Amino acid sequence: MDASNAWRAAAALAAALTLAPLAACAPLPAPIQVPPESLASLGLYVAYNNHFPECVEGCDELRAGDIITKIDGRPVRSRHDRALTRLIDGVPSELTVLRRSRSSEQVLEVTFTATPSESLPGVAHAPPLWIVGAEALDLAPLWARRQLYAHASPAIALNHVDGPHVDGRSLVGRPRMLVMCQPTRRGRERECAEAMRVVQIGMERLGRAGVDVLFNLVGYNDTDRRDFQREHGRPELPLVPMYGAPTLVRDPVQVLGVEGSTRYETYIYDSLTIVLLDAGGIVRWHSSGVVPPPEGRGLSATQFTTATAVAFACDALRRA
Repeated sequence: MDASNAWRAAAALAAALTLAPLAACAPLPAPIQVPPESLASLGLYVAYNNHFPECVEGCDELRAGDIITKIDGRPVRSRHDRALTRLIDGVPSELTVLRRSRSSEQVLEVTFTATPSESLPGVAHAPPLWIVGAEALDLAPLWARRQLYAHASPAIALNHVDGPHVDGRSLVGRPRMLVMCQPTRRGRERECAEAMRVVQIGMERLGRAGVDVLFNLVGYNDTDRRDFQREHGRPELPLVPMYGAPTLVRDPVQVLGVEGSTRYETYIYDSLTIVLLDAGGIVRWHSSGVVPPPEGRGLSATQFTTATAVAFACDALRRA
């Protein structure tokens, strides 16, 4: 298959992939975060607990990994459920919480009272808990459940080649696709170019789905990034938004995240890294490296991995 047909095949794959077979299509790297058995019950998965002072009751009894199955006796399963307003209205609510460990399962009854907080600069009316539907979270294939999966947006500092700055908190509010690749590593330039072209093919569809793209060629300066896209990109397709980490960050505020001092960079490896966040700031996909496609696809592992992530971003991130 020549390069042109390969890109068309990648686009067709991104359009045709369904969510059901994703988890079974590739071998599993280690470590895997939040295995399916931890998400077997319907409810709201607690990704992070801010322990804000505005949470006057109940926060100390909840921890990451808990699943809220009921609010005031009403089953809940999605972040879109109207019952969630009871978690921030300042009125006590009764939560039924499932807590699993390797050896046990507990059902807790927790009285919860909280209001939104303004103590997380960059996030207006921050919730006391960062949550996502367990069913939606479980859509990710197992090979896309690396260390950042199921966490709230960590800290990062990125600048667009044309100026705008983003940090981990400013990523909250819209679904995002972060692609990080190091073309300076031996043999990685082709991988980065293939990934970029597949993202180019998916840009229109990602835009329709409301997904913002941040593509970071790690180790390049802005001129290098522009040159790389001009040399390896498809001129008839939309440009991929290029970002890079600033060489010097004088103000710690520029690298703010939602979840403590955790940083994205800690988990960026020397191979292709893709992170997908939903609008609620939850990491729904974290893959590192590439996985081989099923036989007969006519795609490279890089094309297949990137196209699968594009399809997931368009189809799954809206579910919360």
